[in-house]
Amino acid sequence: MNVTKYGKRAPVVGGAKRIYDAVRNFLGLTVGTPLQRKLSKLAYILFFCALGLALVVFKVNKFDITNQVIIYATSLGISIIPESLVTVLTITMVIATEAERDYESERTAAAVKFDVPDEKLPAISEEVTEPEVQYEVEMTDALRAF
Repeated sequence: MNVTKYGKRAPVVGGAKRIYDAVRNFLGLTVGTPLQRKLSKLAYILFFCALGLALVVFKVNKFDITNQVIIYATSLGISIIPESLVTVLTITMVIATEAERDYESERTAAAVKFDVPDEKLPAISEEVTEPEVQYEVEMTDALRAF
């Protein structure tokens, strides 16, 4: 801890940071891919919004909690979760994995990032040919079906 930055507050600031990190670790907001961390954060935000709406429902009914009020608060909490969230995430992930990379943009991005002069970069051939597949056995129509 930098004593000159925090002064006498250093133990308090350090303790607060440790508690903050412990809570984030417990909630799972520090592990996984960036997408998983964002989805975890979204899930907790939706959860706390649902709890807040349930408290509003209970407050409007002056905390006279009956079966109907509990059912209404539960259905309100469930309705906050987007119905198409899973579908949108699945489609987004499929599109992202199938996206083809543009070699030229990657090449220029690498050149800009590492400040490589153009004369040191290999020349790009205009026509790219796929290597010819060599088979050990003769291909028949029955094998080509697979």
